[in-house]
Amino acid sequence: MNEKNGDCDNNLLNEKNGDCDNNLLNEHELVNIVKVKKERDGNIKKKENEKISFDIFSYLNKVYQKHGLYNEEISRFLLYINRRRRKLRSKILFNVKKVGKYISKIYECDDIDELFLELLLLDVEACRCRYLEIKTDVNNLKKPYRAKYSYMRRLKKSVQKMNFLIQTINNLVDKNTELQIKCYNSFIQATYLVEKKKYEECLSKTDEFLKFIKLIKRISINALAQTNQNKDNQNDNDQTCYKQVMKDKRASLVYEPDTINLQNELYNSKGNNDMINSEKSIDATFFYFLSVINSYERTCFV
Repeated sequence: MNEKNGDCDNNLLNEKNGDCDNNLLNEHELVNIVKVKKERDGNIKKKENEKISFDIFSYLNKVYQKHGLYNEEISRFLLYINRRRRKLRSKILFNVKKVGKYISKIYECDDIDELFLELLLLDVEACRCRYLEIKTDVNNLKKPYRAKYSYMRRLKKSVQKMNFLIQTINNLVDKNTELQIKCYNSFIQATYLVEKKKYEECLSKTDEFLKFIKLIKRISINALAQTNQNKDNQNDNDQTCYKQVMKDKRASLVYEPDTINLQNELYNSKGNNDMINSEKSIDATFFYFLSVINSYERTCFV
């Protein structure tokens, strides 16, 4: 009897301990879930308040250089774009259940960020580069002239994708990104209007593109000048520490070179060199787009 009572007591104690452990685990899980929810809510609030900043032309310039569009390797560039789009879709967009029929792509996500903007931009670039590939094949007599209708469909699709990008990202980007989106939109529309042989409308779009380019260059140069001005202010604050040393040097009869002035001259020369190099890099980012726009202007005036 005593052994049975001991076994019963042990079982009851084990059950109670197990229940306590389960309750503790459930409490810990609930706390973790609440923490995760709070973190998610905080991130959503931050993302709602913050606006997206994305440098479109510098991104495209890097992609063109790295993946062969500047070297006229359009097929290699298209392979990269398709890979990147698949990755971004699997990361950002909602997963759709696979069925035995075609489902149109659903562009919906939890929060719109830089990756979503990159995906929409690459969709436009995929259509535009497919147009370039087919057109070069037609010009090199690798495809029949009737393939013109195929690349015109691709170009029209790129305009539609660009309109979808503008509608989706409306009021969610900062002013600089909005200006670059408008500039890129005028570039795509100018391409479409040249192929449709609407030359007057194309010239208006090229003028609009050039105005946007000037504004973007001015904004970027002003930002660089502001950063250099902040560095100058820091340098002025550092100079106050050397006032006593300057007084001692002036009091002494022995001539010594003014090290602070030499440092300032070197710093100013470095700042000027940085400004010149940054202006060159800005011109390099827009060189491809400006050359294409200039070719459109020549075809319009012929």
